Parts: sequence; C-alpha cells; structure tokens
Amino acid sequence: EFAPTAASVTKTYRVVNTADELRALAARLKAAGQFAFRVLVDRPSAMQASIVGLAFSTAPREADYVPVGHRALGAVASMPLNEALGIVGPVLADPAVVKSGHDLKFDTIVLGRHGITLDGLGLDTMLASYLLDANRSAHRLEDLALEHTSYKAISEEEICGRGVKAMSLADVPVEAAVDYAGERADLVGQIAPLLGEQLEREQLGDVYRTLELPLVP
Repeated sequence: EFAPTAASVTKTYRVVNTADELRALAARLKAAGQFAFRVLVDRPSAMQASIVGLAFSTAPREADYVPVGHRALGAVASMPLNEALGIVGPVLADPAVVKSGHDLKFDTIVLGRHGITLDGLGLDTMLASYLLDANRSAHRLEDLALEHTSYKAISEEEICGRGVKAMSLADVPVEAAVDYAGERADLVGQIAPLLGEQLEREQLGDVYRTLELPLVP
C-alpha cells in the first residue's frame, strides 16, 4: 500500500507525436544500441489487435510514448500509425539494436501484422519470469515490478476500467494514458537486467538464449 507509484516518484515520461520528434527519438534509440519497449493495443488478442501506441525507454524513470490510435479527444493528439511505423520501423527491425520487452511474442505478432519485422530480441521479462518460476499462476509486469523494484505499477484496469464498464485503451485520452504507457517500457528496462542476472545465477541463461528466445518469433 505504501510502495512508490507514478504519482509519487520523479520521472520523465514524454509524448512524441510529430514526425520530427519521432525521427529524433529513433536516432536516440539507435544510438543507445538497446532499449525497452512495449506495443500498446486496443484488445487482448494479438491476431486482432490494433496498435494504440508505442512506448520506449533507454534509462530508468524515463520513457517516450508515441500515440498512434487514441480515438478519445483530448489535449494531445495521436500521429498517423503508418507515418510512425515508417520512422521507427527500421530501428525495430535492426538486429544490431537489442530490444527488451514483456511478452515479446505478442509484440512480434502485432508488429508483423502491420508490416514490421521485430529483430534484435533481448530479454523478455515475462519469459524470464516463467523460466525462474514456472509454477506461479501469472507473470504480470505489475507483479514483477512490485517484487523486484518495490514499485506499484498502474494496472490496465485503473486506466480502462473493469467489467462491463471497461473501455478500450483507444478510448482513453493520450494524456490519461501516458504514465501507464511509459511504465510498460520503463519498468521492463529496470527489471530486465535483474532477471538476466538471476537467470545466470541459476544457470538458466543458456536455456533462455538457446531454447526459449529463438522460439519467440
């Protein structure tokens, strides 16, 4: 109950919604050589989902959110999806730039359906969590954040509602989704090295690299 949250920590989560800003972000991601990211969508099925936004992080407590599919009117606008993918797609497809994520298989499928090949896969925090503890009932990013960083992440239900009142992320204004979206990338960036070290300590690093990771695509 007393864990830090997005409302109580110092952070920098930026909205990137112009071509010039996104080109600058793509250059930063490529120069960094690695980043954490998440594809945010409007529904849970990877084979049916449309992209609502893309979140990227290269440092703790920092993230950039590229809104591309928010239908809700608000103070901040989305940019066209095709334009955004045209700019950031080459970085996502670059095998020399390492990407960490939470459920990279989901991101791979969604991006692939939109014409983007995701390459340079690094640490998948969901997959690593499964390898380290296959018996736990779920491997949610929120649970991993609390467990490994003592931080209480925003849940999708807090943003979109629950039950019959639940709405799609696409119906949430951009400004109301920024912290949630930023956390999806920022927390992966913080947790990935911790889980990577744990995999090595438990002699599961080779299993992850040679068996699990190649199966993601």
